[in-house]
Amino acid sequence: MTSNTQRVSPFLQISGRLLALFIVMIAGSPAAAGLVGHWPLDGSAADQSGLGNQGLVIGTLDPHAGFDGKANGALHLTLNGFIEVPASESLNISGELTVAAWIRPESLESVAFLRKYDSANNAVSWELAQLASGNLLFNVYEQGNSGDFGWRVVSSGPANLGTGTWQHLAAVYDPDPNRIEIYLNGQLLNGSYSGTPAGSIFTSPVPIQFFYPQGLMDEVRIYDHALTPEEIEVLATIPEPSSLSLLLLAATHLAFTLLSQRSVPSYLHALPSLLERSLRRVA
Repeated sequence: MTSNTQRVSPFLQISGRLLALFIVMIAGSPAAAGLVGHWPLDGSAADQSGLGNQGLVIGTLDPHAGFDGKANGALHLTLNGFIEVPASESLNISGELTVAAWIRPESLESVAFLRKYDSANNAVSWELAQLASGNLLFNVYEQGNSGDFGWRVVSSGPANLGTGTWQHLAAVYDPDPNRIEIYLNGQLLNGSYSGTPAGSIFTSPVPIQFFYPQGLMDEVRIYDHALTPEEIEVLATIPEPSSLSLLLLAATHLAFTLLSQRSVPSYLHALPSLLERSLRRVA
C-alpha cells in the first residue's frame, strides 16, 4: 500500500529549525516573557535576561569551546572557580519553574550541577543533578531543608547521559497539575517519583550555584513558568546561526515548500506558542 504522507526533506527540516530560531531571535527566546535568567557562560557569569541577575565568580573561571563550537563559549566549573547568582525577587520562584542548560560530561560521578542552595544555612529550593548511573535527578523542596528532599524525580530512560558529547537538559516543575519532568536532548524521560508534591517551592533568599567539575556547562536558562515540550525541543535542537542571511534564506525556502508537504516536523508545533508569547510580551 502506498502512503499518502510525504516525507519531509532534510533541507526542509533544517529550514524549519532555522525559521524557529529566527523567531526565537526576534522574540528574545522561547517564552521570553518568563525568562528570568540567561547565562551564556561565554567566559563570564553575565546574565542576558535583562533582569540584572549577574553571577559572582568564586575563584578563577576555566573557559572552553561551547556546545556550538564558539571559542571560550563554555565553562569548567570546579572548586577553583564556580558561579553563584545572588538571590533576587525574579529568581525567588515559588510556582512554575523551568531550568535548562547544555552540559558535556567527561565523567559520570554524581553531582548537583545546578541548584538554588545556601550551604551556610543548609537551605535549598531546587536542584538538578547527574547520577553515576547516567540518570538525572530533579528535586523541588517545600520546607527548604536539604534533609527533606520534597518531591523528586529520577530519570529511568529511554536515554541516559553519555560522556564526551554536548547534551541538552531541561527540568520542569508545575504544581498544577503536579508536573515534574526531566528532558534530555528535547526528549521527555521516563521517571520514578518519590516524596510528596511540593505545592509551592521554598522561597527563602537562597543563591543559585553553577558547579560542574565533571565536565563543561553552557547556556544556562531559568524560566518562571513551565515550558511546553515543544518549546524545550526548540531549545535543544537549534544551533546558533552563522548569519542572519542564512536564517532569511531558510525562512524563504520554508515558506515556498511547506505548502507542498503533508507532514510537519514536531518542533514546528512550537511556533504558535512562541508567537503567542512574543505578542503577549510586546502588548
